[in-house]
Amino acid sequence: MPTLHDDRALWIARICSETLTPLGDRYRHLADMVRDDLGPTTVVAAFLSARVAEWVAQSGDLVDVADRVVATHVLRPEYAGRGEVEEFVDAVESAVSNRGFGGTDRWDLFTHARTLAELWCTLGDGRWSTDDLRRLLVRRWNIVDRQGVEYLLGLGRDPLLGLRTLPEKMGDLLDDLPRAMIAQCFVNDEVQRRRETAMSAQHFVGVEHLRRLAVDLHTLGPTMTILRNTVEDASYPVAARRAAADAHEFVRAHHQAIGAAMQDLTIHECDRLTTDPEIHFRRACLDAFAARDRHIGEIATFRSYHGTFGDLPWWQIAADDDAVGELSELLATGAAEFLFSLEEEKFEVSLAVGPVGSETAYEFVFELWHMVSACELLHLGHTRSVGIDVDVQRGDAVERLGSTWLTIPAELAEQILDLATMTLRAHTGQEAEGYTDYLEVYGAVEATLLEPRNRTWSRAGGQRWAGVPRFGY
Repeated sequence: MPTLHDDRALWIARICSETLTPLGDRYRHLADMVRDDLGPTTVVAAFLSARVAEWVAQSGDLVDVADRVVATHVLRPEYAGRGEVEEFVDAVESAVSNRGFGGTDRWDLFTHARTLAELWCTLGDGRWSTDDLRRLLVRRWNIVDRQGVEYLLGLGRDPLLGLRTLPEKMGDLLDDLPRAMIAQCFVNDEVQRRRETAMSAQHFVGVEHLRRLAVDLHTLGPTMTILRNTVEDASYPVAARRAAADAHEFVRAHHQAIGAAMQDLTIHECDRLTTDPEIHFRRACLDAFAARDRHIGEIATFRSYHGTFGDLPWWQIAADDDAVGELSELLATGAAEFLFSLEEEKFEVSLAVGPVGSETAYEFVFELWHMVSACELLHLGHTRSVGIDVDVQRGDAVERLGSTWLTIPAELAEQILDLATMTLRAHTGQEAEGYTDYLEVYGAVEATLLEPRNRTWSRAGGQRWAGVPRFGY
């Protein structure tokens, strides 16, 4: 049977493959085009692609993105020419604006990139000192956030090496009675029910190491409770209580070992293993939202709209000439103010955004009786950010003033997240709190999103098109 470490290695290989595949046939072999002194080349290639995808999302200037790629010196010299780099950036932009990347969460590009950063740090050359790794993060990958760098530097290598699940470890118990007591807990009706309910919500298809760890995590708590109760129950013989104490200590030590290993897993893996039911409900909704069909259409009139850029939250501001000055400052600084209001009678949410200190704000209305609006709000609340295009109409043509990436204040993001979650529970018929079956929620969201009224606009490379941009929906 593969070890947990083996299963995690397969998952890492799949993440890298699902990052490179959307770039097209030429870049399936990007691992051959990156330097071989920066760690495993497949991980380096995937991390470079995800990092460039972040830059594409955050910048409307692909020339600037190409400059940043050149500055990393991650590509081998024969592939680092200006033309070659621009073609690579084009391929990444095409992937971002279409289906995005698999491997983690398609609807969360920034978590995907962070996960690859975490993996790269822990899979690199073991001879690198902390200072070496810090320099590489800053100079090669342009990761300058001090807190983020320190977090990455603190990760340990091979967190699951030597770790086994509880059923696999039980052979280490020399006494048959403690082993039998643990086995009896496994088949306890309440333990089985709790485990099955939780596991049906978590959906670990293709992520075997997390599935195996989750089974343990959902079993260990109630198992320790049963064993502790046995130890404290004076009606049991002394020998049985002593055996239960040994079994309890064995399970407790195993639980502690898993907790220690999780300190060095990626944040994405820990999120997947969380016991919070709301997180898994939201994941099912967002997975279905990201998998929805795309079509091609045109916006007939020049107007502001909300939607996505591939699988990123994205809005378009239709500006007039009078506002160009203030909006240019917003584009230059990324500083914006957000206003939130809820019209309960109409069941509508209004989000307005504008330059700091300005009386000008652009309103985006989300009609919560539409599943797609609730999904968009959930997406916004989760990512806590939104891309903005600012367009100005000049005669019959549309001119893009610029693009930027705005951060939504944490308190507002939480408010949006809670409202969207409550709304989607009502839409899917899962209004009670607690675990919900992943496939059931996914199917309910998927079916509703097929309705014509639930179409959503999606920016598709419009920053390069003359005239009125075309959009997928």
